[in-house]
Amino acid sequence: NGFQFSSPSTPSTSTNAVAPFSFGAALASASTNKPVFGNSPKFSFSDVAKQSPTLNDKPSSSGAEQRVFAGQGSLIFGTNVANTSIKTTNNNDDDEGDGGGEDESYEPNVSFKPIVQLSAVEVKTGEEDENVLFCERGKLYRFDSEANQMKERGIGEMKILQHKTTNLFRILMRREQVLKLCANHQITSQMDLKPHQGSENAYVWSAMDFAEGEAKHETLCVKFKSSEVAKRFVQQFNEAKQANAST
Repeated sequence: NGFQFSSPSTPSTSTNAVAPFSFGAALASASTNKPVFGNSPKFSFSDVAKQSPTLNDKPSSSGAEQRVFAGQGSLIFGTNVANTSIKTTNNNDDDEGDGGGEDESYEPNVSFKPIVQLSAVEVKTGEEDENVLFCERGKLYRFDSEANQMKERGIGEMKILQHKTTNLFRILMRREQVLKLCANHQITSQMDLKPHQGSENAYVWSAMDFAEGEAKHETLCVKFKSSEVAKRFVQQFNEAKQANAST
């Protein structure tokens, strides 16, 4: 037999028909597909709003209030604020109720007696044995040699007194309220009373004054509220000056 090539075999081909593409078909197939994680209900905001509590909701029948935030209704620093305010209000109401029945016009009859009986002490000023010849309110000044000007020494009653036994005259003046001496000296024949250049209600003189406890030469000036009072002071001063000169 001679050598022969076999006839080539024809491969068998199968033709599958491919459906044409369509958008409507794709949507239909997608709607029939099932979810990957099983069936799940549709999400709706209206359902969530229905489940959330509102301000008008009342506590449940079990007594537990619906809590919106964590820790709602718990104690602050170990004290219930709501209960504390209620108790305080109740106490105030009780106090007002108790005091409402009292009579406001009631006055207790209570008497206090001193434990120690203090005897009256008689204070002597040294004026008990003297007659008051002149007494008017005025303002006293003293001359300050260092400052070279008059400085106020006190306000009070300027007095001219005469002793009942010795018949001597003196000038006495105390400060108001504190009653401290600001003028205390005898009227002598060497004194000269002169009017102040700046005011007709004021007069100036020099004397050995004992207001500070020790004799000190002072230049004094007294000012009164009116010229009439100042003139009466000058008249009484000159009469005392003449009377002391004759004794």
